[in-house]
Amino acid sequence: MARPSRFRADARASITVEFALVAPVMVTMLFGSISAARLVRASIKTWNVAQSLGDLVAQQTTLTASAMTDFCAGGRLTLAPFTGALTATVASVTFGASGTRAVDWQDTTCGGAALSNALALGTPYTPNPGDSVVVVQATYVYTFPPSYVLPSSFTLTRTTYSRPRAGTTVGHA
Repeated sequence: MARPSRFRADARASITVEFALVAPVMVTMLFGSISAARLVRASIKTWNVAQSLGDLVAQQTTLTASAMTDFCAGGRLTLAPFTGALTATVASVTFGASGTRAVDWQDTTCGGAALSNALALGTPYTPNPGDSVVVVQATYVYTFPPSYVLPSSFTLTRTTYSRPRAGTTVGHA
């Protein structure tokens, strides 16, 4: 009977039990916070890709297929160290002198689908006749390496707007 009382008096046993109860929760919180931080970083990188593509396209007077291919490659490099499916669609929306807005062109070289709402996206940024805006929508599917706490993947979509710099509009060849 001396052994059980000695076990109750030994504090090391209670610390071991407490650690066994708390450790799984702490490890789960650790992996969850690491996963959340990586997701935020991927989101920021996706935003940077969309902004960079918009900036590069807005500097052109005429966008060519080879230039767009290079811009897509640069966008994928901007996403580093993340790898995976990055797609982007670029569109030009202009408020013409006739008083109507129109989508001048869309480019899906980066693997994106045509924007069905390009006109609606560009309308707030073309308030005056003669205004033009380049709309870029980049999408990246982020997949967690090991999915412990959060879902296995998130689809991040970012849309940016840029004014043409070399003229009133950006042409498309």
